[in-house]
Amino acid sequence: MYITDEELIRLREAVIQIGKLVKKHGRKYYSPQLRQLGRMLQCIDSDATPDAKTEFLVNCYRSLFHPKHSLSEFYIHDDDPETLRRLNEPLDEAVDTMREILKPYAV
Repeated sequence: MYITDEELIRLREAVIQIGKLVKKHGRKYYSPQLRQLGRMLQCIDSDATPDAKTEFLVNCYRSLFHPKHSLSEFYIHDDDPETLRRLNEPLDEAVDTMREILKPYAV
């Protein structure tokens, strides 16, 4: 089972959204994750075979969302609860999209 073209389009959008938010609101601490997101975009846009893309993207996904020192811990901080929710909503949606697409292939 390989990632579909439709999934790649949605995944590309999610990766870009996550990257923009991490770059804007993260610190230099998240540089490795930003590089990994960039590699994911390169893979998505490459001429690699569907099985090679699936394997690479799943491995990137796993490295981005392990329990410690990863994007699992990233959120955009604000003292106002409403602003906090508003700022983190696009991040949560993009991360959910990435999980929805890649988790079935990560088994």
